[in-house]
Amino acid sequence: MSVTCHELFCLMFSSHVTYYDLGVMQDLFREQLKKHDTLKERIELNLSAQPRILDALTQSNVRFVPVRQKVELALQQSVPQ
Repeated sequence: MSVTCHELFCLMFSSHVTYYDLGVMQDLFREQLKKHDTLKERIELNLSAQPRILDALTQSNVRFVPVRQKVELALQQSVPQ
């Protein structure tokens, strides 16, 4: 017995929809997708913040370079040759 995609789809969602109705199915999809709205918004906020985060990290690294160079020089001078 062969099962069509439509029949399989209806079986998968039979607990939510007992008959095929395009409007009902679209409403069901919207309802199910709404569950992910908060996560979607967080991801979008994170993605929009990435350039600012990268810029802040780059600036911090630039400010840290002289300190790192002084520490490396001090360590090299403290090692007996």
